[in-house]
Amino acid sequence: MKKIFVISIMTLVFASSFYTNAEAVTNGNGTANINVTAPSTNALYMTAYPSFDFGTAKNTVQQVVASGDQPYTIVDLRGGSSGFQIQAKISDFTIANNSAKKLPVIDFILSVADSTDGSVQGSSQINIFNQNGTVIRAGADTNGLNVSGGANATLNLLNKTGLSTGVQYNAIITHSLVAGI
Repeated sequence: MKKIFVISIMTLVFASSFYTNAEAVTNGNGTANINVTAPSTNALYMTAYPSFDFGTAKNTVQQVVASGDQPYTIVDLRGGSSGFQIQAKISDFTIANNSAKKLPVIDFILSVADSTDGSVQGSSQINIFNQNGTVIRAGADTNGLNVSGGANATLNLLNKTGLSTGVQYNAIITHSLVAGI
């Protein structure tokens, strides 16, 4: 019995001397790397653009003003220094089931404020009625998320009697993103 007990004590003494002689490990720094490239498709796109609701107006009104429901939001993942612009064009205002009935529009004036960081330049007083007008410009190095300031529109109408009342006139705004400007 004494032999077993002595071996157990010696094992315990040997194990404890092993742990007390351990050296502290020095901390080190590793690295992490990533190479980022632009996607070959869909590298420049709009995720939001304004729409306008002029509400209800009397048929004698010649000018109505509305604020856009959201700013322009553009994502540019192309890298490099190519700019872009947005052109807008609005169609005739017609009654939903009668495209021959048109609102007598003189012009549709769109103004867009600059972005808060200055990456996107807006426009002031651009007529987009049945014609393209540049409403946003962004120069070199506008990579990433770009958000314009707010947009406002003024709809100027001819003073004309005989307009249909109690109906809603609708128009389509086409927002075109043009790369490399």
